[in-house]
Formats: sequence, C-alpha cells, structure tokens
Amino acid sequence: MRILICGVGGQGVVLLTRMLCETAIRSGKRCLSSETHRMSRMLGSVNTTVKIGDYHSPEVDDVDLLVGLDPGETRNYLHLAKGEILTFGRVPGAKTLRCDLLSPNIFVLGVLCRTLFLPPETARQTIREFGRRVDDNIKSFDAGYVYEP
Repeated sequence: MRILICGVGGQGVVLLTRMLCETAIRSGKRCLSSETHRMSRMLGSVNTTVKIGDYHSPEVDDVDLLVGLDPGETRNYLHLAKGEILTFGRVPGAKTLRCDLLSPNIFVLGVLCRTLFLPPETARQTIREFGRRVDDNIKSFDAGYVYEP
C-alpha cells in the first residue's frame, strides 16, 4: 500500500505518519516513510509518503491512498492519486472526513488503521507510548476507527 499524507505545518502530518508506521511495524508489517516540509513558518506545506509492504524505497510516483488534512494541499497532490482520496473539506473525487475532536490527525490514524486492517489495540498502545493528551487521542482514534466516510 502506497500512501501520501499531506497538510500544513501544525496539523500533525509528521506525527500521524510516525504513529501509523510504528503501528504497522508492531503489527508485523514492513513500513517505509519519508517526509518533505517547508516549516520555516507555521502553515507551510508538509507531506509524507508511507509504504506498507515489501518495498525498498519510500519514494512514490503515484499512490493507492491520498490522505489530506488540508483541502488545498490535497488538491496539490490529486495528480498522484490512483486510488482512494480522503480529506477534510471539499475536494473533487474525494471522500470527505468530518471530525470535531481535539486531534483530527489521530482521528485519521483510526480511519487508516481500519482501512489497512491494523489492530486497534496496537495503535492505542502506540498512542499511549507517545504520551501526549492520551485520553483525548484515544477518543479521537476510536471515533476514526468506526467512522464511515
């Protein structure tokens, strides 16, 4: 599975990617990732790629799943999407995510774990070990895990 996650600085794109990869690895899957960001100021463009499976490089020419935490950034990467598109806000051809919880990036982790068949308890353990706002993050994760876009 080839995934591109995009957004802007401060939305938690990098944290989401790290937690997704950690959950995948703990679930016995091979995972590679890379990140690109222009964080010289808040709200700069951030994107990461994640490959789960038997891959040898995190680089992608196209992706099976495009996940956008920001609709403007999502539009910037539509040309790479060969499969499903999930995003907050309206983007042509995308399934719209809606979350009013404190941690929308962790909500997306829940959506991705269900989509990728990653065990929810493994993700919850990863959230606990990252250790920030654990109760809020687990609530956001659980809401995402049962969410139907």
